[in-house]
Amino acid sequence: MAQLRYCYERALNPTKSEIRLLSILPGPPSSDIECTIEIASLCHSLPYACLSYTWGEPGDVAVITLNSLPFTVTKSLLTALHHLRNDQDVV
Repeated sequence: MAQLRYCYERALNPTKSEIRLLSILPGPPSSDIECTIEIASLCHSLPYACLSYTWGEPGDVAVITLNSLPFTVTKSLLTALHHLRNDQDVV
């Protein structure tokens, strides 16, 4: 049986200036990265920081958990997520 993997629920609506926001769940430095993703509109004032998800070699990949499902990212992005993650608070 094939393993389920995360895929986007729907396309963004450009007329609503929508973006996807990733939240990094807290965890100790040695634990796997777990995140959630949601759609938000830039029409509303939201605090966020930008990070490119295309860093690194496309074939040099790792897997994180995104909305409780596996999701492939570059190892460079995985390293950045580990550096940004907090052990107690959602980032």
